[in-house]
Amino acid sequence: MLIMPVTEITPLLKNNVDSKSDPKEKKEGVCSSFGKFMRSIQVEPVVLCHAFSFGINNVFLTNLFVDKVCDIQLNYSSEVCTNLDSGEYPDQENEVQKLVSLYDMYQNCVVFLPMIFALLLLSGWSESHGLKTPLIITNAGLLVKCMFLMACSHWWFLSPEYVLWSSLPVGMTGGFSTFYMCVYSFIGLTVDEKSRTTRMSMIVVIELSSRAVGGVLGDFIFQKYGYFGVFAAPAMSYLICVLYIMIRLDNPIPKQQTNEVKASKSLLSGMKNTLTVAFKKRADGIGQKLFPMWLF
Repeated sequence: MLIMPVTEITPLLKNNVDSKSDPKEKKEGVCSSFGKFMRSIQVEPVVLCHAFSFGINNVFLTNLFVDKVCDIQLNYSSEVCTNLDSGEYPDQENEVQKLVSLYDMYQNCVVFLPMIFALLLLSGWSESHGLKTPLIITNAGLLVKCMFLMACSHWWFLSPEYVLWSSLPVGMTGGFSTFYMCVYSFIGLTVDEKSRTTRMSMIVVIELSSRAVGGVLGDFIFQKYGYFGVFAAPAMSYLICVLYIMIRLDNPIPKQQTNEVKASKSLLSGMKNTLTVAFKKRADGIGQKLFPMWLF
């Protein structure tokens, strides 16, 4: 065994020098980790603005239907429409509720039926072209909806049918289903496995808290600016989302792609590849069980 000679400059404690440099190294490690975390934040601000806007729209869209039906379609007096929920006008209240419920049913059809096809198209597109374009498209559809609602609020003589058809751009661009599909896919492609669950949990926390804040601030905006201000605020928020996505966000594409996905260079071929996954024949007849689960 070779023993190094001991001299006057040999440190008595072997780890003395290392122990002095540890605090500095730890400090640099914390700073570098914080900087890395800040650089990794990309899609979270989009979720914040998106959920904040939804918190405002979710409440006042129904109120707009009620006021439009009462004032424009049924032509009730301002006194009846203002005190509709006071219990003094039960017959008028029932008529308004029937029509508003009917409009809600039609609105679900206007939104969700086109959304099925838009979701299939944009999911196939994102597999070969990335997630940036679908995120821009979904937020642009929500922006157009808010602009329609601003017009319906400004020109009050417009009938409730215009409010109903304002939701059509949301369905045609994929709506909330496509948005959150892209968000969670973005996290899965850009975040490492160790922190992926934490980042997805942060998305849920940001979404729920932003919706609550949007609902509270919506009341203050409505009291001061009315329906126009209530829908103008989400419009600005969605516009910020579109600009942020275009400037700040990366465009992640799945690294491991099958030949079918690589060949998907159009929306129709992407939709075809998506549907073939559900109908693909598998061993032991498992494909027959897969399609009903995918459908519902």
